[in-house]
Amino acid sequence: MSNSIYNVATHSNSSSQAYGLNDIVKHGDYYYYCTQAHPDANAAGRPSDTSLYWNGTTVFGDAGTLPYFFWRPSYNYSVKLEPRNRVVSFGDGYEQRTPDGIQNNLLQIDLTFPTRNEDEASAILHFFHTRNASEGFVFYPPKPYNVAKRFKCSSWDSTVAFQGNFSIKAVFAETSI
Repeated sequence: MSNSIYNVATHSNSSSQAYGLNDIVKHGDYYYYCTQAHPDANAAGRPSDTSLYWNGTTVFGDAGTLPYFFWRPSYNYSVKLEPRNRVVSFGDGYEQRTPDGIQNNLLQIDLTFPTRNEDEASAILHFFHTRNASEGFVFYPPKPYNVAKRFKCSSWDSTVAFQGNFSIKAVFAETSI
């Protein structure tokens, strides 16, 4: 998918460009999102460096470096769990149930990101568009489920309440791969 609707910069190691909060930068194979404005790219290091200026990737176990969704949703969220079971029915009305697979109880979370400014909303929507509901990413769900897991964003929508005030709703579905 083309990201031409977003203002994406390409970082070069010789760049001394200033970056603002929520600026989107492509460095290597990944996109990074500026978490703190800084006047000089050299002072903040490369986007791929671990620093307080950049976010967008994390190392996730044996999977290596993966995209990381770090924005925090509102506390108004809902979680849906539908455990998958294999059911064997017997003639006398008796049923035997066993879990279907190793990861048979995956989370689906409906999240909201209300009252975001245009830059932050653009960064969040860019993250969703570049994954296009097919590429997984790492996310820490809200409590009590707050353990890093892999998700896909299966659907999202954004609304504008008034100029400069955006709200985003997204459905995150946990994935086993």
